[in-house]
Parts: sequence; structure tokens; C-alpha cells
Amino acid sequence: MILFFIRSFNDVDHIVPIVYKMAGLDKGKIFVLCQNPSFDINGDFRLAFLKDKFDNVEIEQIYSYAGYSNDDSSRNGHLNAKWAKKLYERLQATALIFDYVIDSDQFVTGPLLQAAGEMNIPTIGVPPGLPVFSDGYFPDTDLFKKEVRTELNYNIVPHQIDADYRVKHGFRPDRVRVLGSARFCKEWRDIINTIVPPDKLPEDEAENKLKVVYMERGADLHGRYKKVIGESIAKMSLLDCMHLIIKPHTRARTLHFSDTCGCSNIAGEANSINLIKWADVVIGTNSSILIEALMQDKILLYPKYFHDDEMIFNEMGTCWSVHSSEELENVLREIHSGNFERPYSRENVDALFEKIVYGGRNNRDVLDDYVRFIRKVESKKTIAI
Repeated sequence: MILFFIRSFNDVDHIVPIVYKMAGLDKGKIFVLCQNPSFDINGDFRLAFLKDKFDNVEIEQIYSYAGYSNDDSSRNGHLNAKWAKKLYERLQATALIFDYVIDSDQFVTGPLLQAAGEMNIPTIGVPPGLPVFSDGYFPDTDLFKKEVRTELNYNIVPHQIDADYRVKHGFRPDRVRVLGSARFCKEWRDIINTIVPPDKLPEDEAENKLKVVYMERGADLHGRYKKVIGESIAKMSLLDCMHLIIKPHTRARTLHFSDTCGCSNIAGEANSINLIKWADVVIGTNSSILIEALMQDKILLYPKYFHDDEMIFNEMGTCWSVHSSEELENVLREIHSGNFERPYSRENVDALFEKIVYGGRNNRDVLDDYVRFIRKVESKKTIAI
């Protein structure tokens, strides 16, 4: 039996498409086990979709298999490798799927991995996001390097840039497979666009204002740029030509700067898909949700002066790059006037999708490739790269 482990909104976003495809291809039992007792598995619309559609998918809190309630803070000390082995035996586990942003001290990940190694059950890391760093750029921040310092047997990655990053930091090349993005492939986007719950968002048509969403990055890695970012967002929120909504990153769930003006809306609970549908312009730097903006054909503004990182959409010419607060304001006013031309082409955007969403192969059946690879690992066949 395949076991999938989840812990946060982002993991679910990228793992549910794989479960969906696997559950539809065969009727074998699949378990989705949540390690985070604070995550509401009963209130998540993506998990609800799986429950409603498939009889062969079970979604549970992992602690229920140890006789603990979610609010029992003493449980983790008793959930060791011996307990994990019993769990695997009970569920007849044949392969284990984690997101690869793994910290063995997080929840009960350590015992789960230890038991898997002792029982020779293969483990696979799947993407909890879509990295958007540019080709050849290798961020040295420990937060990113931690992704490859794991005991997982295999990593599935969306594109070759991500594969190169893992190999550079020590992951074995023969254990990395480039298969595209489960979350952003067309098959899953056609589904999630029909199941995402509606959000109540401002209606500004009568005011003729430009609708703008700023997508905050996840971890607080702004460093010396934090003040510049805060000041720029505050200035934007005061522009009379636009309505600004700020979306905190779904993993951090908080803003990393405090200089915003009270005029702007903080949309912590609204779904990013709905926010992008609402928007005319999406602004951001590092978040993979910016790919959704391009897929919805919204104007993507990239404030390069917000950070030192190198982004793929800037390198491939699929965004409107600005280099100062003044330039950002001028571009927004230009867009509001209607007298503008996007400085990037549809051809470049399509090339970007092929490279990072479909792993370099535009006709790739992403979800089918994920399932076939997982089944090969499960059967312990040699995986050719």
C-alpha cells in the first residue's frame, strides 16, 4: 500500500494531484496521513475532493493510529521507530511519499524514515512547490539546502534546474527524476479550477481602479531589502488608481514586513487562484504561484529591486521587470491608463511552461509519469534516468 504524508497547505496542493491520478488508475488502497495535528484535514477542499471521488483513498491524522488525540502534546516522545514499524505492518506499506522539504525533527518524520530504512521500504520526495530560480543559480541559504539533506531514497523534481541543484548539494544523480509539476500541469489545473471554493473579493468596476495583488514570498529571507519592500508596498497602497490586496505566503501565513498602509487589504484566507482571477496585475518575486498568474494570462510585474535572487521568469523574459519604487508606480499608472504593451511575449511564456512545468517536454503526461515512477520504485525495480 502506498502511504502519502502531508503536513501543510502547500504539501497538500502538490500531493493531492498525484493521489488523484493514482487512485483513478487502479483500485489499490491509498492512505494519506497527516503529521500536523493543527492541519484541518476535514476542512480542506482538496482532501474533500479526494474523499468524495474515491472509495480507495483514506485520509487520517497519523496520531489516530497510536491511540492519541490531536491535542495530546506528550505523544511524539512515544512515537518511535518501533511504533512506525507497527504502523507500516498494519497498513502493509510498500512505498512512502513525503514532500522533500523534510526536517527529521519535524513531527514524527524521524521515526517514520528510520523505520522505513530498517524495513527496506522505499521513500520518495515529491515537490511541495515549483522552484522558480533561474538556470545555473544555486541559492546557498540553509533553508533551501535543507531540502536535499534528507534520508529519502528518491526525489521527483519538476525541472532540470531543480535536479541540478540537488546534485550540486550531494543528492545522487541516479536518484533524481525530472517529471514536471503535478500542481501546475493542465490535467490538474482543469480540476482545481472547478473545485476551489469562492471568495468574496472587492468589486471595483464602478471605480475604474486597477486590481493588483502582491504575493509575498514564503520564508523571511528579505534581509536588507525588508525596509525597501515595506515602503514600496505602502506607497502602492496609496495610489488612487488601484486597489491593492496583499496575499501572505500560504506556508508562512504572515507578512514579513510592517510598513504597509492600512489602506491595503490583507487576504490571508482567500485562495490564491481566486485572487489571481480577480486581479489585473500580479506582483511578486519568489513564489511559484506567480506561474498561476502567467497561466491565467495576467500581467506579471517583477520588482527586481526587492532581492538579489535570480528568477527564471526574468531570465526567460516572461515578466515586466521594474527596478525602483518610482518605476513600479509609473508602470502601474501606465497599465491603468490602458495605453501600454506588455514587454514579454506569449511564445516566451509557453517556453517557460515547457521548461519548468513539463520538465522540458511539452507533451508530457505529468501525472501519469509520477504514478509510473512511484509504482516502479514500489516494486523495487532499477530506475533508469
